[in-house]
Amino acid sequence: MMLRKRNFYETFLGLLIKSGQKVQAKNILDTAFSLVSKQTKLSTNSILLKIVLHLNSFVEIKKIKSKRSTHFVPFPLSTKRKFYLIARWVVDSVGEDRRKINFAIKLSEEILMIVLKKPCKSVLKKNLNFKQSIQNKSNIHFRW
Repeated sequence: MMLRKRNFYETFLGLLIKSGQKVQAKNILDTAFSLVSKQTKLSTNSILLKIVLHLNSFVEIKKIKSKRSTHFVPFPLSTKRKFYLIARWVVDSVGEDRRKINFAIKLSEEILMIVLKKPCKSVLKKNLNFKQSIQNKSNIHFRW
């Protein structure tokens, strides 16, 4: 039996599932991608690729407690972790939007902003992660 790797779409889907409602989460994700696809004339795979390329990161910041102090330490990322962080940044950014509209519409607006390379909350989260990793690069020795 061969294990298959989770792709980026499935990672996105996993973050949207609430109380085991996989069909509802799939409908939200498909609706968001179809709305973006209509506006940009791109396929779903092209949209996913643009999201990954625009929000790609190589490090993440973790909080490490050493003795009585806490340090923020940069860690390198695996591909699976990169996909998770990218999807998490997008879903968290959409969750912070407090407008009373459909979640799929908010998700499509965020994805459209990423694809068009306009400033949005998920890009700001990626930039914040990068800035913190640069600021805390002297804490690398706390990794082990």
